[in-house]
Amino acid sequence: HESTVCCDYLVKERGVCPTKIIKETSSYDTIGNAYFSLVIHALPLGWRSVVAVTSAFHLPRAAACFDWVYGSCDSSPALRYHSVPDEGMSPRALEARIGREKESAQALVRNAREILTLKEINLWLHQKHRCYAVARQEEWNEPTEADKLELETY
Repeated sequence: HESTVCCDYLVKERGVCPTKIIKETSSYDTIGNAYFSLVIHALPLGWRSVVAVTSAFHLPRAAACFDWVYGSCDSSPALRYHSVPDEGMSPRALEARIGREKESAQALVRNAREILTLKEINLWLHQKHRCYAVARQEEWNEPTEADKLELETY
C-alpha cells in the first residue's frame, strides 16, 4: 500500500518517530484517501487540521477531492496542502498524467455538484464507485483506463 511506502520513507529517511504517524490503508484512490482519512481518523480523533501531501501534478485534483469530502461535514478539520516535486518519470509520462488528472477532475466536479453530504458520498462510494462498490468488483479484472505512459507515474 502506498501509505506504507510513505511511512517507511518518513521513518527511515526523515527520522520521524513511528508513533507520530497514522496510516490510512483503506483506500484505493484519492477520493478514498479523502473519505477514509476523514471517517477513520480525523472525525473520531477530533483533529483540528489535516495536511494532505502529494505530487505537484496531482495536487489540484487531490485538493478538489479533499475539499469535496471534508466540505460535506460541518465538523471537518481545516485542510492544508503541500506538494512535492514531480520526479521519477519521463516528461512524456508527466504530460500524459497531467492530461489524465484534468479529465478526472472534470468527473469529480460533476459528482461534487450532485453529491453533497457525507452520507451521500458514503452511498455513492460504496454503491457506484469502481473501487469500492461490490456490484462492480468484477471490473477489477478489467484493464485500467490509464495508458502505458500514465501508468509510469504510479
